[in-house]
Amino acid sequence: SYALYPHLNVFENIAFPLRIQKTKENEIEEAVKKASEMLEISYLLNVKPAELSGGQRQRVAIARAIVRHPDVFLLDEPLSNLDAQLRVSTRSELKQLQKKLGVTTIYVTHDQAEAMSLGDRIAVLKNGRIEQIGTPEELYEKPATPFIAKFIGSPPMNLIEVTLIEENNEYFVLIDNNNKLKIPKEKLKNVFEKNKKLVMGIRPEDINIHLIGSLSKNEVKLDKNIFRATILSTEPLGREEIFQVLLGEHKILILSKQKGLKNSQIVDIEINVDKLHFFN
Repeated sequence: SYALYPHLNVFENIAFPLRIQKTKENEIEEAVKKASEMLEISYLLNVKPAELSGGQRQRVAIARAIVRHPDVFLLDEPLSNLDAQLRVSTRSELKQLQKKLGVTTIYVTHDQAEAMSLGDRIAVLKNGRIEQIGTPEELYEKPATPFIAKFIGSPPMNLIEVTLIEENNEYFVLIDNNNKLKIPKEKLKNVFEKNKKLVMGIRPEDINIHLIGSLSKNEVKLDKNIFRATILSTEPLGREEIFQVLLGEHKILILSKQKGLKNSQIVDIEINVDKLHFFN
């Protein structure tokens, strides 16, 4: 309901906190006019809340907060009552409004896309504890824990339990008994011990998918990071598709522009080792 007073029109709802502060009438009118213009609800000032849509009610509630010139805004899942299309457009408007007002805003949400698009800095909480604080880019590109890696990004990062081994002064991770992935030494930074189990992460967009035979024998032979896999399912998204493939015993998601692939088809997949993440 955005806690609007049902018996007051939009003007009086916005003006209410100023009347409580015994602000002069001409100052109230000026403040309400300015806030309503900013939120493009000037034409609704004589309307009661019951006649407003969810998005319009939300704008009135924000305008009521703006006229008080607060030091901090606290927005607790403000878009949760809106339909999907309105949520996206309102999200953009909120970001522009915050920049225009220059008021520190703490925004609570369960929607990671909302957090990533709105936040300058994001704190991700799990069971009441902060898992990581950083910019959207830092959380996406340098997740501190497997939880962050899985939570940030859609589709989520693939997480696979692997074992680190050394052969002839080269490092590999065993994905399963038949597949091992060559890892550049600098990627490991001497943090992990040999023969130790790790969690390896790779984002779906960092795996390339190739038709059998499209890679030359030399490419397959020289690149130890190309593997045979079976397509389990496809999910068309228009410009791209999400493929679930079976690599050994692991189900992996791939985001690709490759078209025309079918369930049960055998393909070659190529893992970009520069984009790998490792977690203890």
